[in-house]
Amino acid sequence: MAEEEEPSSLHEGIFFVLPYLHLFELLSMARVCKSLRDAVREDMVPCLKLVVDEPLSFRLTDDRLAELAAKSQGRVQVLALIGCINITDDGLLGFVSSNPKITE
Repeated sequence: MAEEEEPSSLHEGIFFVLPYLHLFELLSMARVCKSLRDAVREDMVPCLKLVVDEPLSFRLTDDRLAELAAKSQGRVQVLALIGCINITDDGLLGFVSSNPKITE
């Protein structure tokens, strides 16, 4: 059976949904197809609310948090790190300083 070709672009409606997804949901969507993977990678943190919970909480490090901070471009308004034992105060302060719109 021949592989089906994926459409080259996603329906624009998907970009209205992405800001409301949690990080785990975004990463799960990135595994669905190439188009979604590329959309999530190009704009990894389109969300205003970044919630990291199990199972990602044990894998998040200061370096990964710094990568998220760089990609977020100061847009994150809510940051919840639940059970993230590998995040230091310095890592958290770095993220918060690059996202001045954080209110929670």
